[in-house]
Amino acid sequence: MIRGPGLEYERYDPVFFTGDAADSLRSPERPGLMLGGEIAVPKQRVLIAGATGYLGKFIVKELKSRGYWVRALARDARKIEPLKQSVDDLFVGQATQPVTLSGICKGIDIVISCLGITRQKDGLTYMDVDYQGNKNLLDEALGENVPRFMYISVFNADRLRHLEIVRAKEKFADELKAAGLDHIIVRPNGFFSDMQEFFNMARSNFL
Repeated sequence: MIRGPGLEYERYDPVFFTGDAADSLRSPERPGLMLGGEIAVPKQRVLIAGATGYLGKFIVKELKSRGYWVRALARDARKIEPLKQSVDDLFVGQATQPVTLSGICKGIDIVISCLGITRQKDGLTYMDVDYQGNKNLLDEALGENVPRFMYISVFNADRLRHLEIVRAKEKFADELKAAGLDHIIVRPNGFFSDMQEFFNMARSNFL
């Protein structure tokens, strides 16, 4: 491991560039480490919101296995315990409370948010979490000039805006599109882990 101010480079799997390629990558915001006339590009630093959820856990592990530096947002440090081997930095905060998110995006290259709730509980609504919680993260990302934001929405969202949960997700997706930074919106189909919860909600006329 080669360490620099806020940077980490793996000796066993460096990425080297020379000549014009190195010059194009070197910048005050993203410095490189010169090794014998070559430049090693630092590992990309990723923030995962929703890291303790069903999908988030898999994303954290996959990113770490691919060599990314991972920061995870969690409301409770104890909930991230099963993932501690895959997390480089734990940030404890509440996405719905902006004051607790200050500095969360500092030094981050990519934000990935799979933040959302299946059922409204604890006094929090879909708009509170799926929209406003993600909007708070986006505001932090914009404030720190994070270049890329990836958001996980739902399949066929354009046809399902009449559902409150989808309306909240797509309201944030609209904000993300208008924010002016590089963005990716993923709309996967449902997870089997959610099916029982949705069934119970439907049976109770909750949907």
